[in-house]
Amino acid sequence: MKQYKKLFSPLNKEVKYYYLLDEWFLNSNYKDVLDYIISVGCYYRFNYIPLKEFGLPIPKEEI
Repeated sequence: MKQYKKLFSPLNKEVKYYYLLDEWFLNSNYKDVLDYIISVGCYYRFNYIPLKEFGLPIPKEEI
């Protein structure tokens, strides 16, 4: 993440990194993985891509 931020900073662009995870990671055994993702400044979602958060149009059937 640090490298991406360094690369894009001269372009004045914000960098966000998302992990798209399966429900497998909802198991409490993987809490440390989720905590790590957050600790390095990244985000995670389960089973869907957050189109609105990326500034992309949302198809009407998903609204």
